[in-house]
Amino acid sequence: MYQDKEELRSIFQHVLEIIEQFALPWFAKNTEFIPPPAPNYLEENWRNSIEDFVNKNKLNLHNPESIEILDRLVIGELSQDEVFYISYCFGEIIRNQFGGQWIYEAEKGPKVVNIGGIPAFKRWPHTLVNNVIKEKNLSLKRYFEDIAYVLEG
Repeated sequence: MYQDKEELRSIFQHVLEIIEQFALPWFAKNTEFIPPPAPNYLEENWRNSIEDFVNKNKLNLHNPESIEILDRLVIGELSQDEVFYISYCFGEIIRNQFGGQWIYEAEKGPKVVNIGGIPAFKRWPHTLVNNVIKEKNLSLKRYFEDIAYVLEG
């Protein structure tokens, strides 16, 4: 309990100091960073750049073996646009191998839906690519194999 308004003000001031000293720095350090959505690299204005990227890296978007090339690329130094090119290529390989459709979602960016004919099976390729960039023990090949495993079962 408190005796008067001044004591109450003092208690609130003390709580505020504790929050500023401990809580705010903790939240700043431990809150999840949610990146902005990927741009719609499905739009026509991306087409030429993506085709140039595919040709330069000798990718065949109808052949899953091209995923090995993408995995080698993601361990290198990439521009943000190159991350999106790789994301598109990976999504196209998934779509070409298993079936599915591209759609753009304003909150999260491009995704492949209806993978393998399963309406609820969807993946955001740029999220998978960013995961591989951050976690060196992951690979796009592994994600691809996981998708194949789900569809086999």
